[in-house]
Amino acid sequence: MNKYCLFIYLASLFSQTVFGQNDTDSLRGKSFSYLNTQIDASEKDSTRVWIYLNAYIAKAKKEHNTGELLNGYQNAVHYAPDATTLAYADSLVYHALQTKKDNLIGTAYLTKGVAYYKKKDYQHTLDNYIIANDYLANTTDDYNKYKTKYNIALLKNYLGAHDEAIVLYKECIAYFNKAGYNNNRGYLTAINGLAFAYNRVGNYELCSQTTAFGIKEGKRLKQGLDVQYLIQTEGINQYSKKNYADAIQKISGAMPAIIKNEDFANEAVGYFYIGKSYLGLNEKDKALPYFFKVDSAYVKNKYTRADLRENYEILIGHYKALNDKDAQLLYINRLLKIDSIINTNYKYLTSKIIKQYDTKALIDAKKEIEAELHSTQQSQWVYIVLLGIAILGLIYLTFRYYRQQKIYRRKFEELMHKDTAPTTAEVPVAPVATAKSLDISPDVLDDILTRLQKFEQKQDFLKKELTQVKMSEMIKTNSSYLSKVINSAKGKSFTAYINDMRIEYVVDMLKNKPVYRMYTIKALADLSGFSTPQNFSDAFYNNTGIRPSYFISQLSKEYLKAV
Repeated sequence: MNKYCLFIYLASLFSQTVFGQNDTDSLRGKSFSYLNTQIDASEKDSTRVWIYLNAYIAKAKKEHNTGELLNGYQNAVHYAPDATTLAYADSLVYHALQTKKDNLIGTAYLTKGVAYYKKKDYQHTLDNYIIANDYLANTTDDYNKYKTKYNIALLKNYLGAHDEAIVLYKECIAYFNKAGYNNNRGYLTAINGLAFAYNRVGNYELCSQTTAFGIKEGKRLKQGLDVQYLIQTEGINQYSKKNYADAIQKISGAMPAIIKNEDFANEAVGYFYIGKSYLGLNEKDKALPYFFKVDSAYVKNKYTRADLRENYEILIGHYKALNDKDAQLLYINRLLKIDSIINTNYKYLTSKIIKQYDTKALIDAKKEIEAELHSTQQSQWVYIVLLGIAILGLIYLTFRYYRQQKIYRRKFEELMHKDTAPTTAEVPVAPVATAKSLDISPDVLDDILTRLQKFEQKQDFLKKELTQVKMSEMIKTNSSYLSKVINSAKGKSFTAYINDMRIEYVVDMLKNKPVYRMYTIKALADLSGFSTPQNFSDAFYNNTGIRPSYFISQLSKEYLKAV
């Protein structure tokens, strides 16, 4: 908080303490119901709402009414400025813990998680949501139990764990749709979250089916705002399907309601995908204003997420083509700042973001442009030094190339002597101790292991768009059990398990069936179930230590030698 904001906050606090004291005294005899009504009515008056909030909390403390005190602190977290939100959240948790009631403690931690979410501290947000979930799990407080699950799903979607979010959203939808339960917004927002998650994992048809269902339900329940959010999600989905005109029409149609709702996050998202859709139609002049609007939203609200990163790559590329160094530098600095946010909030997601400008390259480009803008001349010795560096760099690169070739050759020979043929060994019966450590019954564990063997023998790992959720459905278990068994039995994560089997399959085909050596990298990627040639090449390298193109070229050379 800067000095000016701190001064304003302290002045406001002083005003509430001194000038609001008489108001607080005059409210001592009022009921909690009256005060609560006045708090709701004063929602948009930040000074007046605190008069009633302070009176509410003071009354609860004086009467030793813990339930109402918790309600007061919960409201205080909602209305407090950023500087004091966590202080009220800590008070809420402290008093909830004194009750020793799991439902109250869980609700308090949920509220604290929301406070961290408002501050964009997503790591602590998730930590508190998980604590809340643990406390609420064995209570009868279904409302807060599923509210916690919904918030965890929302955060997982934001952080990129879409498969995990899908499972949680489905549970929330089933609960919020129960007969007689009056939570239409929770029901519809969960449907929208599920649709968005389907889009993120590439299941565009299921996304469209979900948004269509949500729109129908929203109209039935007369929830017009939620209908507009679902239309926006379907517009983004149409962009993913490359139906750019339809995407523009849907997102643009939903934007007025989103703007009126003062939802700057979804407003920025809408602008970005309208801009991307215009680019898809090769109408760059129409696209650029929307990318500038995304930037304005970031500058004003400091909001970003992984897919909006590309907005700055586009703007940097635009001004690079115009040779506008000042504008390039401006947006490079913005992108560096956004990368620092992403690296904090998306630790396990960052490596999956497809970047045209990695952070090191951005820093190098920034230095280069700053030097170009501020330097008026360069003396001869600078060129000599640069030439010397270039020569040394060339020598180093040459040395590195030949050393790398030796390493690649050694890896190739190791791979040629390695048996990569699919194994068909019997799956051992799971020891009881192993089953206990995984918290899975021995019979269930044996069944999963048997189904895993059949999965491998049938080479189902070659299927495209295979996710942990899809595979768990294929072998008739749940995602959590599948993950535990693969980690224990195979000693690796789900992704590594699938990728390794695919690569071993390709290597075996290339070694034993020369016709496959004529395939392109893209064809081999399709053959083995990878979504892109780059994903296939990276997985091949991680498994073997060499690139598939090198392996194929060496196989061809060996074949010619034999002939």
